[in-house]
Amino acid sequence: MANKFLIFFIELLKTVAIVFVLAFIIRYFVIQPFVIEGNSMEPDFHDRQLILINKLSYRIHNPNRGDVIVFESPQNHSIYYIKRIIGIPGDEIQLKEGDVYLNGEKIDEPYLSLGQKTTADTSATGTLDVTVGRDQFFVMGDNRDQSSDSREWGLLDKNLISGKFLVVIYPRDSWYSQANQNASEFSQLKYQHSSQS
Repeated sequence: MANKFLIFFIELLKTVAIVFVLAFIIRYFVIQPFVIEGNSMEPDFHDRQLILINKLSYRIHNPNRGDVIVFESPQNHSIYYIKRIIGIPGDEIQLKEGDVYLNGEKIDEPYLSLGQKTTADTSATGTLDVTVGRDQFFVMGDNRDQSSDSREWGLLDKNLISGKFLVVIYPRDSWYSQANQNASEFSQLKYQHSSQS
C-alpha cells in the first residue's frame, strides 16, 4: 500500500513539474500577457485591456508593416509600449500636411479614427522625413495626438521588440477586434496618390 502511494506521489510530482516547465516555456518563449496602459492605440485598443502577444512569430519571419507590436521603450527598458509598424528597413517615411507618405506615396490608414491627422509635433505644420535603417522600424500609435512613438524618440531597434499582438483576452466583449483586419489591409500597401483627397 505504501509503495503504491509512493509511486502515485512520484508520478504526481512528475506531472506537476512537466506542467510548470511547459508553462514556463510558453510564457517566456511563445506567448505573453500584457495589460495596455493609456489610450495611444485607440480606437482598436483601450486602456486596461489584457492582450496576448506572440513571442515566437519574429523568430520565424521579420516584422511587417501594419503589425501591432509590444516592445521595450527605447528610453526606459522597464516600460513597454504597444504601437503599429509603419515603416520597415529601407522605407522612407514622410509626415507632411497631416498625412503619412511611405516611399513617396500617401498611404491609407484604415485603423485611424475618422479625421485623424499625423504631424511630427504638436503643430499642424509639423513635418518629418526619415529613412528606416537596417534592423530598425518606424512605429506610431493609432491615436496620433496621444502617442509617444518614433516621431518623438526615433527609430525602434528590432532587438527591443517583445512580440506581435495576438488577441485581446479581457474584457470578453473585445475578443473580436478590427486590429488584425486593419493590419492586413495596411500590409497590402493600399496607396492613394498624393493628388487624391
